[in-house]
Amino acid sequence: MEFIKNTEEKKELIEQCINKFGYEPEHYYYNFKSQENDSDKFYFLHFSEGYGMPVVHYTNQMIWYFETEPLAPKEDRFDILIKSIDFAFSFDETKKVLVETSPETRRQMLKYAKKTGKYIVRRPCYVYYCPVYDLKQWNPNLPGKHWKKMRNVLNAFKRDKNVEVVHSHLVDKEKLKKVITDWETNRTKQHESIENFHHYHSVDDEFANYKMARTVMVDGEPCSITAGWKVPNSNMYYSSLGVTNFKHDGLGEFSNVDDLSAIKAMGFEYAHFGGSDKSLLRFKMKFKPCRVYKEFLYYLVRAENGNGSHEEEVKEIVRKGK
Repeated sequence: MEFIKNTEEKKELIEQCINKFGYEPEHYYYNFKSQENDSDKFYFLHFSEGYGMPVVHYTNQMIWYFETEPLAPKEDRFDILIKSIDFAFSFDETKKVLVETSPETRRQMLKYAKKTGKYIVRRPCYVYYCPVYDLKQWNPNLPGKHWKKMRNVLNAFKRDKNVEVVHSHLVDKEKLKKVITDWETNRTKQHESIENFHHYHSVDDEFANYKMARTVMVDGEPCSITAGWKVPNSNMYYSSLGVTNFKHDGLGEFSNVDDLSAIKAMGFEYAHFGGSDKSLLRFKMKFKPCRVYKEFLYYLVRAENGNGSHEEEVKEIVRKGK
């Protein structure tokens, strides 16, 4: 196994691995690279079979964060995940490993930890509810009785306003950053403090690493940003960035309807709107997803450092991001 610390130097190799084995919305080089700052570093584990595992190392906290499951065929993923976790714990200073997995993988992890006695698997700290939309069924005109309430919301939003949608890279950067700041402020009123410095990086980079980025302008003022990329080896689009400044009733509905319509126009069959807590999921349900699946975020610690047994109780708190 090769431990790649200079991910810029090995970008081509990493992208080849993602292109061959990627399948999750977060399987995108820029998604991991944009999380870097002075203390958080993006590394990559490259295995002899050609498989891979992206990881972000929180150096100040001595925590390794595996945001996705491995880049490997399904039958080999759990084995690669265990090898990756073992590698993280091979450093004496590692305090915890943070993983984000499906419920199925979490069940495997609990069984493995109980059988081997190597780890304590902590209770999930986040439960992510991930809605997926079937764009083959999406009609931008929102016809029929079941869309009447949404049409009323959109009409009320547009009434007595000059509303247009533009490409985000054409908008003044400082004004876009103000949209993100307003979003953070309003979200924090209801939820925990959140950090989204990578959103600001996206603005500075003029959204160069996104397939599409759109901004709703209301009377000349930028009020939202939606942006995303293609999920590898699929015809799905991941709308990874979705923020508004909360200044207008119906703005969130309008920006998401616009996002879905634009994604469909690009030829995608499905759209993924990112993980949510239950309160944000209720909002996303307005757009009628074809399915919603769960993912868990949880810590592992060395068995000799842990207290208590393997815990499966779920505590639901807000997910960073859209």
